[in-house]
Amino acid sequence: MNGGRPRKARGTRPKTQSYHSDSMLEAEGLKPKARKPKLESLLTQSPEAAEAVRKAALAAAAPRVVAPVRPTLVVTPPAPAPVAAVPSAAALDAMSKDMSATDLLPTRKLAKKFAREEMYARLLKAQGSQPITTAVDSFFAAGHELDEEDDAAWVQVLEHRDETRVREAIDKLAQRATSKLAMHRLVLLQRLRRIEESGDERETREAAAVFRQRVL
Repeated sequence: MNGGRPRKARGTRPKTQSYHSDSMLEAEGLKPKARKPKLESLLTQSPEAAEAVRKAALAAAAPRVVAPVRPTLVVTPPAPAPVAAVPSAAALDAMSKDMSATDLLPTRKLAKKFAREEMYARLLKAQGSQPITTAVDSFFAAGHELDEEDDAAWVQVLEHRDETRVREAIDKLAQRATSKLAMHRLVLLQRLRRIEESGDERETREAAAVFRQRVL
């Protein structure tokens, strides 16, 4: 005892209270202020801020979707086909000179075939005594021959001005069966009758008359 006052225990400090502590305010009869966190106070006062925080929280919680990376397709255009060089006129002439007669034979046959087809078509399309005579003479002069069974061509030859050709045509047609000549029957009868009535040579007129009676 020291003057009747109790001694304080060593190593301990008395509890102190802050100037604005709740206990002091209560002792003075004042109500302590309610404390709010700064963020809570901000959100309460600003609805826009609260909405922004809510959206940010939702965005952070949502799973991230990573779009797959598409590979880049590289298309390489095809290389242009090589263009063959066109030989010059001099080169073609030299090539033709180097070719033998045997090499040129197929080409000559082909050219002759085309020439025959052209002359033959002209012969069939000709109308009238003089045009038919010209077409027939050109055809035979070129070394071509008519098929013995080519009725259409021999009916055309009946209009030739040379009666030797006319008698040849009557002979070729007379060797054919009448049924084979049915397609040309009307034209054939008209031409035979004209030859029978106006032929220059008796032999020609008689041949035409005999054949016309057979066709009838």
